[in-house]
Amino acid sequence: MQFDFSLDTEMLTTAAQVAGLRPGTEYFFSVTALETNRESAEFDIVSAMVKGIRLAVTPQDASLLIDWSTLATEAPLSSFILEYGAEPEKFTEKRFLNSELRNYTLRNLINDVKYYLKLTPVDVTGQIIEDLSATAEGTPNGQGFSITPGDEVPFDTTIRTITRTTTATVAPPDVHRSAPHTAATGLPTVAWWALAGSAAAGLMFYWNRRRKLHATAAFLQAMESHYKRT
Repeated sequence: MQFDFSLDTEMLTTAAQVAGLRPGTEYFFSVTALETNRESAEFDIVSAMVKGIRLAVTPQDASLLIDWSTLATEAPLSSFILEYGAEPEKFTEKRFLNSELRNYTLRNLINDVKYYLKLTPVDVTGQIIEDLSATAEGTPNGQGFSITPGDEVPFDTTIRTITRTTTATVAPPDVHRSAPHTAATGLPTVAWWALAGSAAAGLMFYWNRRRKLHATAAFLQAMESHYKRT
């Protein structure tokens, strides 16, 4: 196997740290021993997957196609949080994506505007795994609307006030001829008659009740006098 990079530890050691690797990428390693100008044969080749997500952004017309690698983690995931904005490290929009997705098309963007993106995994306990997040950037392009210094807003921004007038409709005089006449002001005549009838009925009930109470009182007094004499 042909290797692209080499690292000289410059001292006898059994471990080495390799930095600057891309997240979500599998790397292959082998070790050789050096003594002055002599180098041993390569030991067994091993591989390792760097933790994290590798983002790939493909520009489209008013949209960005986002692909990401499978996350190498022992914790099961519940979702991804996709954040984006038009300024670095200032994400103004947010999307929650299913954990099974490995690509997503971000639509309704403005052409020729650079967008900055951040994808962060979330485990099943709801914990946001910031250490495994990934960032990328992309600029939509196409024939859709794009901003240039001389462009105008592509719609009318004038605020118009609509005044509506309501015309009262008067019914013809011959409609419902048999209906009772209603007074122009105050209560209708029918209402006055109803009130008068209710008042008369109440007065009759009051006098009838009072007469019965007087009769009952007279009876009780007569009985009391009778028992006193006996």
